[in-house]
Amino acid sequence: MTETEWKSYDFCKPLLENGRYYIADILDYELEPVTETFEGLPPLRDERDWQYGIEDDQGLRGTENLTPDSIAEVVLKIVSGTSNVGDTFKVNEIGHGKYPWKTHTLTKQVLKALSQPISQTELVETGEFKNALSAAAFSALTKLIKFYGKDETFRNMLDGYVKVEDYYFYDSELVAPKILISVDKENFDLLPDDPASCNIDIPEEKILAQYPVSEIDKKLNLVHSGIKELLPSLAEEGVFVSNINFENELRNLNSAKSELAFYLKSNNIQPMRVSDPDCSIPQEESRILKLGFDLDYKLRYVLIDDEQHTIGYDCLLEQPEFSHITTSHYLTRLDEMIIDLKNKESDDFDFITFLVRHTLPEPIIEPKEKSND
Repeated sequence: MTETEWKSYDFCKPLLENGRYYIADILDYELEPVTETFEGLPPLRDERDWQYGIEDDQGLRGTENLTPDSIAEVVLKIVSGTSNVGDTFKVNEIGHGKYPWKTHTLTKQVLKALSQPISQTELVETGEFKNALSAAAFSALTKLIKFYGKDETFRNMLDGYVKVEDYYFYDSELVAPKILISVDKENFDLLPDDPASCNIDIPEEKILAQYPVSEIDKKLNLVHSGIKELLPSLAEEGVFVSNINFENELRNLNSAKSELAFYLKSNNIQPMRVSDPDCSIPQEESRILKLGFDLDYKLRYVLIDDEQHTIGYDCLLEQPEFSHITTSHYLTRLDEMIIDLKNKESDDFDFITFLVRHTLPEPIIEPKEKSND
């Protein structure tokens, strides 16, 4: 996943890639870690994890295109190890004659160290910043667990399998920084399911909309395209709607369509099912999507053939489009809107009347004072 991709990714939704789940979250930290300049050379290590320092670089530090032969006389010093600490030796003595020094891992490290600029920078992550990273990673993992309906009380099973992949600070202080974590899929999938994730919040008084799964995408497209085609005619009217931006409403409707499609895909819900599998000629019929809203037009539950599908369920309900009264109202009356839009070419069709009939809050119609109102 590229930096551009994850920075624009929805906080709520995970991504599966190369055997790992990825999810982003807000990083609660104000100042980006700074870089500091240092003059020293990095420590060198061999297979035994002994540490070495460059005692005499022969004036080669900062030189590009170095070769093993050109650093043969560079002197190294044993900084730490189980013996001979403080001893010095030349690069061409690495391996004690038993191993070829030119290809030795220590020689490669010397080449890399000496070719670095004399002044280098490194990121300084304070203890406070690391604590913020840990807190953000904890929150992101909670969202991942919730998305897949897993039992959070078993999250310690993932100790050692969660990795902070990246973080990003925006140029504007008005935009919160982000963190990206990943979790090993094989170990994550071992978490037990959370029985509470199956709870369905059905209000006593509700507004129910239901559509065939095989047709919901088409219905949303018909309403979206119908309104979009008619918007230019609204601009030519002598009146305007002062309380609703219909271009924004079209974007919301498109977002709602994408969220529903993502939910269906995440749960591997096929649009059709076999109605009677024992029949000699099995018949297919569409599954039914039910959207349950409360009286404030907030989406409270979603069912497919009267069954709940838990992957991404809470994430879907939390999307802002499904608590936005205009979008939600449209979702409850797609069929009625489509019937009216079929007559949009008729001389009797009035777009303002159509909007008033199908839109909440009720559009406020005002006379234009200027043509661009």
